[in-house]
Amino acid sequence: MTDFDNVDIARPSLNLYTYGLDSKLDRITGLLDSLIVPDGPDFNPDRIKTVINETYSAVQSGIVGGGHTYSMARVRI
Repeated sequence: MTDFDNVDIARPSLNLYTYGLDSKLDRITGLLDSLIVPDGPDFNPDRIKTVINETYSAVQSGIVGGGHTYSMARVRI
């Protein structure tokens, strides 16, 4: 379990989702491994960074990010 308040324990995470049958899970896992394991044949750290940045931008411009931006603009101190 990650404790986001403790810098010594907190770890970044990346959730991967796919559409596939449970009976094909081994094949799906093999495809993902080739993309994210550093010595995999299709591993590309620059591409992974790009995908993570695109996902982060999408979250920030979504409903949650928009609500946070709105609330920060309306804060009265």
